Amino acid sequence: MKWLELKIPPLLVALIFGALIWAMPSPYEISNSMVLYVFSGILFFIGCLVSALGVWEFKKQKTTVNPMSPQESNSLVIRGIYKFTRNPMYLGFLLWLLSFGVFQRNPFSLILAAGFVLYMNYFQIIPEERVLTDSFGEDYLEYKKSVRRWI
Repeated sequence: MKWLELKIPPLLVALIFGALIWAMPSPYEISNSMVLYVFSGILFFIGCLVSALGVWEFKKQKTTVNPMSPQESNSLVIRGIYKFTRNPMYLGFLLWLLSFGVFQRNPFSLILAAGFVLYMNYFQIIPEERVLTDSFGEDYLEYKKSVRRWI
């Protein structure tokens, strides 16, 4: 399945998983609690913020934000949000998916969120890490040791 590596834009992957969560019927009758809607909104907002901070750091360092072409990266971004997570944009997408699951009041959406993480790890993040190791060598390997992939 190596042919899937770096082929589908991560935002599209997130939207596909989001559509699956949205379409999945909830097996439980959970009340339409305002608390769930507020919590969902908070998760979505945090996801947007985390993703935006990741993009902002890339733009500040004038490097590519194109996840399909990590070889075009001209600098290693390790400041700001990247001190806490190596993949804030993908973490933001995961938070979106979790917010959709809460909004839908479907605990089984966690399975699809986990599927998103697995897909991203194997077909996007690991290939990116190989390219970044080739491009930035020991600097990237040291960064990987000090900052986790997700959180």
